[in-house]
Amino acid sequence: MNYDEYAYTELEGYKNVYRQERKNNVTPRGMLHASLVPIVNTLVIKRPKWKFVAGRRAGSFKTPDDVLIPTWTYIEVYENNEKLGEIDYTYVNRDGETIISICYDTHRLADKRKRGSWTKTTKPDKALKEILKSFRPRDMTEIVRGRLETVKEAVKRTETIASHKFLRPYSDLRDRYLTNFVMSNWDTLVPLLEAAEIPYEPLLPEHYAYAEKAKAMAASTTTDGVTIVVRPNDYIVVQPTGDIDIRISEELTAEVRSKLGMLKLTEVKQYVPDIGIRCADDTYFITGKDMK
Repeated sequence: MNYDEYAYTELEGYKNVYRQERKNNVTPRGMLHASLVPIVNTLVIKRPKWKFVAGRRAGSFKTPDDVLIPTWTYIEVYENNEKLGEIDYTYVNRDGETIISICYDTHRLADKRKRGSWTKTTKPDKALKEILKSFRPRDMTEIVRGRLETVKEAVKRTETIASHKFLRPYSDLRDRYLTNFVMSNWDTLVPLLEAAEIPYEPLLPEHYAYAEKAKAMAASTTTDGVTIVVRPNDYIVVQPTGDIDIRISEELTAEVRSKLGMLKLTEVKQYVPDIGIRCADDTYFITGKDMK
């Protein structure tokens, strides 16, 4: 839920079912679309900790005194600020009769589904049963799988940026000199480059070292780097082998605690050479040799 851009207002008749609107365009009233009322009413009772957020307007309801109230569909379901899934509806025609079909989805159902963007059924009891079964917070395996994808993306992104940062200024020299030769003899080459009026980047060695460290970090994802997922009372520690440990602060090595403390002061996606990356608000990748 994005409280910076959106306002969340309870739909009429509910205490935990909201509509999501941009803060500069909040409407006076809103109701849940009638097609979703039966299943949402049941879920509100069975799962009182869930929060339901409607994100799409679809038609209006006319009150007995001829007032039109916008109705809302496309429900995102949250628990403790974690999105569990989405619920919506569509219509199907069977033998000339229009029937409501409940649509629902979560990452678990999407992984099993071979095609389509929703799981659908015209049987409310079946929809309710599958929603109650599949809409739940991610377990540790799912958390780690998602975090490892975040780490993989952040590490690859950092390696790419660092490599490009080095290669752009080096491109004018690349056709005439080998990288190792240029880097090994930089102090000797600079006067020659200046004498020949060949343009060059003065910080090229620093960019090269930065890129090499980023490449070494990328390699450490399969050797000696560790992924740390910070939780309120402990840490999920994932080794390059995929082994997972749950540790408290005192059980982390001194090097991990030190580097983790440094990375907590950085912005998400920021790379610190020889330390690691803060890959997400609660996920860190740390390099080094004393990680276990």
